[in-house]
Amino acid sequence: MKLTTRALHVAMGLAFFQGAQAIPVVTDGEWVSITGSPSAGPVYEDPDSNGTNNRLVWGEPFGDVDPGPSAYVFEGVDPGDAPLDGSLFELGDFTHENFTIKLPSITGATLELGLDFTGEGVSQIFTYFFSHTETPNDANPCAEGGDIPCPDLVSIPDASSTETVLLSGQEYLLTIIGFSQDGGQTILDDFLTLEGQNNTATLYARLEPPTEVPAPATLALLGLGLAGLGYRRRKQIKAADRKSVV
Repeated sequence: MKLTTRALHVAMGLAFFQGAQAIPVVTDGEWVSITGSPSAGPVYEDPDSNGTNNRLVWGEPFGDVDPGPSAYVFEGVDPGDAPLDGSLFELGDFTHENFTIKLPSITGATLELGLDFTGEGVSQIFTYFFSHTETPNDANPCAEGGDIPCPDLVSIPDASSTETVLLSGQEYLLTIIGFSQDGGQTILDDFLTLEGQNNTATLYARLEPPTEVPAPATLALLGLGLAGLGYRRRKQIKAADRKSVV
């Protein structure tokens, strides 16, 4: 795995939750669309018969060893805790069922991630795009690192939500920090998934207040202040020029 090209975050697992004001939360996810033109599919499935298509299947099976199709699955948490102090928390488990398929593959998929903040009676949908890199199994070297058969790569290019949620009188954005396979000790920006098996990682996230943008009046005052500094500087230069002439 090419750790030099991936952001590595080290944390203390359950220590994320200590001392944090947290709201109970239940999460689920539904795959709603793809990019790319796979050799078969896509098929959106509801394996738990709960009205949520949390399994996305694509690709025509190929070969005699670990034939496809491939799939994405999201399993939420019930219950979980969402801290309001910026601490990390678990969103749920993401699985890539990575089996041999005929190309082409998908290049990405969109997940509608539902969070039910049961402590406040608030529900919100957050939308994220998962980018998918399907690699030739026999490439040498493997395009994304690893050994033959070459693993695939999953990432979330826009990990900060555009949707906000109002909790305890404060607006928050939901930012996905990354994937972890060791209980949050190591969190990576992307997920290298091995061929011929189900690869599962837990998604970790945090709630963050939106970045404040200065109001127009504040920007105007700032502009006047900078203009005043510039005017004062010009006067000082002119005064120095007059003295040098004399």
